[in-house]
Amino acid sequence: MIHIREDLRQKVLRMSERLTDEAIARALNLTEEAVKDIREGDADIEEIENPAVKQNQPPAVIINTKKPTFRQKVISVWRAKGGVGCSAVAMNLARQVADSVDSVALIDLNFQVGPPDLTYYMDLPAAPTMYNFKQGDGIESFYRKENNLFVLQAPHNKYQLEKTTETVNEVCAFSRKVFDAVIFDLPNTEDDYVREAIEHSNTVVMAVEGTSAEMIRLEIKAKNFKNKDKIVLLKNDDDTGRVKEVLETHKVIKIPNDKHLGEALENQAFARRNSPFNKMISQLKDEIYEYKSSGLLNKIGFSKLRQSR
Repeated sequence: MIHIREDLRQKVLRMSERLTDEAIARALNLTEEAVKDIREGDADIEEIENPAVKQNQPPAVIINTKKPTFRQKVISVWRAKGGVGCSAVAMNLARQVADSVDSVALIDLNFQVGPPDLTYYMDLPAAPTMYNFKQGDGIESFYRKENNLFVLQAPHNKYQLEKTTETVNEVCAFSRKVFDAVIFDLPNTEDDYVREAIEHSNTVVMAVEGTSAEMIRLEIKAKNFKNKDKIVLLKNDDDTGRVKEVLETHKVIKIPNDKHLGEALENQAFARRNSPFNKMISQLKDEIYEYKSSGLLNKIGFSKLRQSR
């Protein structure tokens, strides 16, 4: 048998805070049973054979798997068409989630020429952006908007980035390691980098109006949603049944008519805390985290976390 250093045990324990046994096993070239035994203190570390060590390679620390096995939420906010308020959903959802967890990354993937909407709505400085991340700035590329809310802006000129899909993959992998929740604001495109973000996500939120043409596009997009928790924000109640059928989900939330939302965005502000739109965002957050008055998150101390902050 190959001798494994004690730091492997510590590595497994650290990784188990955010990863499943399956993900850790793949990353460290161990069996799931071995990971479980290490976690529970039932394994003799010296008795575990690690193929990575046999090849004189250190066990991997960074996990780049696309399968959404992370226990934290990785959420993509996507649209079947433009103009349905996805950026407003993403930024206000990020703010509400940041009230409950230690750190949230809001990542803007709306690449264009000129500052994207999210930059204006959140009154962000010109830098840093994803271009700085590509230059190796890491966490310094994320602008701290509020205590627990960090924003990675899209580059203000999409031509600044080469190999966009590769960059998005690096951003996704980095963010999943650093933050407790990750939220992507996605454009209305089918680009490879959009699919990359979807692959990294375990929850997909779709904002739709419910038109017939939109349903056709939504049905095509739905093919990318395998093994994802799907939640739809719908403006038109009349199409609830059709949306549920297309996306095979029961999770449909009505987008309210909030006359103050546009005003808030133009004034570079979040939606009012007690506004209809923000109440809808609260419902969305609860649906994502399966939070009910006597539900899962109460059992694991989610409400206690909020009270302690």
